Amino acid sequence: MEIIYLIIGIVLGFGIGYLLLRNQSSSRLSDLLSQKNVADEKANNLLSQKQKLEGESTAQQQIILSLTSENSSSKNKLENLDRRL
Repeated sequence: MEIIYLIIGIVLGFGIGYLLLRNQSSSRLSDLLSQKNVADEKANNLLSQKQKLEGESTAQQQIILSLTSENSSSKNKLENLDRRL
């Protein structure tokens, strides 16, 4: 009879231990998944900020090129007017 109690105790111990470990691993897994989701969201935000900054940089470069062209044109006009005088 004691052997039956011993076997039942061992089986119950393994069962309870298994359930506890499974519960702990699932909570760890959910923590890791939430951390991954936060990291993915941050990465997406940084990517969108990078794209926005690249767009603004390109627009500013276009403005600089346009102003440089206007400046050169104005200098040429001024030199031509100085020659006429």
